Amino acid sequence: PLGWAAYSDAFYTRRNVYLASFTIYIIGTVICGLSNSIWLLLAMRLVQACGASAVLSIGAGTISDVFHSLERGRAYGIFYLGPLVGPVIGPVIGGYVTDYLGWRWILWILAVIGGLILILIFFTFPETYLPPTNLPNPNNTTSNSQRRKRFDPTSPLRLLKYPNMSLVIVYISITFAVIYLQNTLVGPSFANIYHVSASTVGLIFLAPGTGYMIGSVIGGKWSDYVLIEAKKRNNGVGYPEMRLHSVWIGCFFISVSYICYGWFLEARLHIALPIIAMFTGGFSLVTVYNSVSTYLVDAFPGRSASAIAINNLTRSLAAALFTFVSVPFEKAVGIGSIYTIMICISFIGVFCLFVVSYKGKYWREKINSGIDE
Repeated sequence: PLGWAAYSDAFYTRRNVYLASFTIYIIGTVICGLSNSIWLLLAMRLVQACGASAVLSIGAGTISDVFHSLERGRAYGIFYLGPLVGPVIGPVIGGYVTDYLGWRWILWILAVIGGLILILIFFTFPETYLPPTNLPNPNNTTSNSQRRKRFDPTSPLRLLKYPNMSLVIVYISITFAVIYLQNTLVGPSFANIYHVSASTVGLIFLAPGTGYMIGSVIGGKWSDYVLIEAKKRNNGVGYPEMRLHSVWIGCFFISVSYICYGWFLEARLHIALPIIAMFTGGFSLVTVYNSVSTYLVDAFPGRSASAIAINNLTRSLAAALFTFVSVPFEKAVGIGSIYTIMICISFIGVFCLFVVSYKGKYWREKINSGIDE
């Protein structure tokens, strides 16, 4: 996603990135379906992932191009239904496809869907990213051709030097570590404690998935509402940090939900209780994630795709790390304690959001004035 985002922001294009990335995705998917060795399959899965990775960061950039800041929370909430709900319902659908048609049919279906989307983009999707006609920095008069010479696929990483970016990323990374910790441990936890089958464990994932779906839509509307009301109280003047005031209720319920979830399992209470906690945790987490991700889009105009690419990279690294250590961690401290420890760590991230909500405006003004260049 870093390379796609850097290309999009440097060359002022979203459409071309969609066309190129979906083409790569389809090629990788088709060869995966034709593969007759594990090494070819793994290599083409990598190609497939490279193509698919563009949508998250470039999609956020498209939202920034098309929607006003007061509408972005709602738009981003709808957009993010895909990457949040897909991993929940995908395994359920994939299981049935594999049972009745074979695993290769999963790839054929994905290739067909990708092809249809590529055709729709080619014939109906216009370019949404227009080069700015005036730039805030009077020294920044570089032409498009000169800017292209400076294209650097790692340029999004430079955004981490800005404190409002790096502090928000800390919170996002911690919360996604909690999500993937839970996703990894759901199977063994429910199988060992409640003796449920593998298919039932798959259905249990629908609880957080439903929370994600509802929370994504409601959270987007709530985020926009808080920003609109804050702007009214400030004599019609709004700025991105106002949106962060929508996260505090969600942060509280995230903590309560995941701590209760862990100790419900530890105490072996009725299976409905941890499932309810999974729903409320998923709902609360997405309402917060929607707000902080939309904040990144608002806070870095012109580099929104790069900002979301950094977001995706860091949360994915955190998720991978905690997926790897989750089982030995749980065996060492217990299921209840592991979630209590993770929520205590998440308070660091909440403090980071608090700091950004009050200092972010000053930092952005400093960046825009060129003091921090």
